[in-house]
Amino acid sequence: MFKRLSNLVRGFFSLFISGMERQNPEALLEVEQENLRRQVGQYNQGLAS
Repeated sequence: MFKRLSNLVRGFFSLFISGMERQNPEALLEVEQENLRRQVGQYNQGLAS
């Protein structure tokens, strides 16, 4: 029962967030660029170790 309720809440937030992303795609792109920079930094740290 609680699993179904949590899925419902998660689905609601997912719809809300996707609507926000559609309204402001530049913000989404900026977040993804920052994530990529962080991942490249971690990859380089792994190579240097």
